[in-house]
Amino acid sequence: MNRFFLGVLVAFPAVSFAMSFEDSFEQDTSGSRAGNANTNVFSWTDTASVRVSNERAYTGNNSLAFTFEGNPDPTSDAWSEQRFKLDRKYTELWFRYRMWVPENYAHRNAEGPGNNKGILNLWGENYSGYTPALSFHFQRKGSNGESYLYPAWRVNGSTTFNFFEPDHLTSSGSISEAATGIALEDRGTWIDWVMNVKTSTIPVGFNGREDGEGNGALRVWKNGELILNISNAHNYYGGTSSDAGGEGDGWNYGYLLGWANSGFDEETIIYIDDFQVGTSNEDVAFDIIRPVLRGVTKVVNE
Repeated sequence: MNRFFLGVLVAFPAVSFAMSFEDSFEQDTSGSRAGNANTNVFSWTDTASVRVSNERAYTGNNSLAFTFEGNPDPTSDAWSEQRFKLDRKYTELWFRYRMWVPENYAHRNAEGPGNNKGILNLWGENYSGYTPALSFHFQRKGSNGESYLYPAWRVNGSTTFNFFEPDHLTSSGSISEAATGIALEDRGTWIDWVMNVKTSTIPVGFNGREDGEGNGALRVWKNGELILNISNAHNYYGGTSSDAGGEGDGWNYGYLLGWANSGFDEETIIYIDDFQVGTSNEDVAFDIIRPVLRGVTKVVNE
């Protein structure tokens, strides 16, 4: 299932664009990514330890398999990443995909500066060695291998904000208040992820948390439940082209999964199927008229 739509909606004098793309990886089975699914609005680009696979699928026969090498050394990382590029920068994006959590998934207590794993990362213009302008991560939860879900973002490519660290927002809390991203009962199942990101329209400088709150939105639904709802993120990217945010607001680059700083004891394969991206919830076939609110652990300015 591959389709795309590029439209121009004109209401003089303003012009806005709509974009949607989806891929269930049924057409291209020869490469490490679905290359012939690329369109003039979306392209799969660089990859690391990712392949189109017929071993498991949510629909059809194929999916993307992300292989993380195992190593019992607790200081060892792992890496599996699929990058993509959009035709231009978008100030609001919606993502939806199904992710298979293998039975042997275990978020270990690794040594080193980070104990996280990526799930979605976005930036504009240049990566340039900076942390992506917006990141959704998994952080270790307890000692049974579960993972919290939490976001982090940059302001003008300088200050990094972690929602669950004190003073990063006036209403921030500790990581223990984060929602469970991967629970024990998720192993051996498909998770339906929906993520909505929107840039702040309030400019901020380089003073970080002293600049006050913004109005950026970061929302995540897991299997229909709203588990993350932030409406005061100061993710305004009005810096120079050397910044992670790039010139002007919005994102046009990203990747799925990525670096696992905590690594895995044994080889761990995560599958992604029925990938969708657009500029509205309708583009990813998601109904938010009556969202399920059970399990919400962090709600800001709702």
